[in-house]
Amino acid sequence: MHAVILAGGNQGKSSNTFGSIKALCDFKGIPMIKYVINALRESGHIDKIMVIGDQGKLKKIIGDDADVLTQEEESMIDNLIVATNYFANEDRLLVSTCDIPLLKGEMIADFIEAGLKENKELIYPIVERNICEGAFPDVKRTFVTLKEGAFTGGNLVLLDPKAMGKIEAISRMMVENRKNPVKMSRLLGWKFLLLLLLKRLTIEDIENHIEKTFNIKAKAMINLNPEVGNDVDRLEDVAILEKYL
Repeated sequence: MHAVILAGGNQGKSSNTFGSIKALCDFKGIPMIKYVINALRESGHIDKIMVIGDQGKLKKIIGDDADVLTQEEESMIDNLIVATNYFANEDRLLVSTCDIPLLKGEMIADFIEAGLKENKELIYPIVERNICEGAFPDVKRTFVTLKEGAFTGGNLVLLDPKAMGKIEAISRMMVENRKNPVKMSRLLGWKFLLLLLLKRLTIEDIENHIEKTFNIKAKAMINLNPEVGNDVDRLEDVAILEKYL
């Protein structure tokens, strides 16, 4: 299996917040992306690693650590399309962000091995609140409450590259309208959002809604590794997470 690390600095705030692109943010003396690359290598499941970001800045730091280094496009979705086109003939592609420095190889292996047992086109890890807060009590995360409990999303995705065509349009719309509740509700449906607000949705409800609405077989897989769900959003997060390395 191959993997892609989304290391773009094209989100606008990255260079202003971190002084450079987030992928190269210093984490205990090492650029943050190197932790992710090392974890992928140590998992025993990854043959080739593609990194998508600022080629000029990344090449100087990661050198040949990545098998393929590609210049970033205008948006995260565009970068994902580049990756899925490159690996179009693969059955599965592991997608990772560049900002999960606590990730370990065995955690990636666990996720891949569990995901490959599922006949799904997209698998997304979710981590329970009590696991996150038990391991990292001073780390702030956003949680969504479902019938089964409160969960935060992870930073890995197992994706069938051929399914990208199905999710491209809706992915763009959701990213563009993520701060507009009215437009977001039109995309997901008022009934769906109401049940979510009332905390009456189950994980299976969400999976069925995604399959029915967007014609993609998806699974939200409960993950027991809180490191998968703890990324670096702010400069303050670096100092907090460094304590746990």
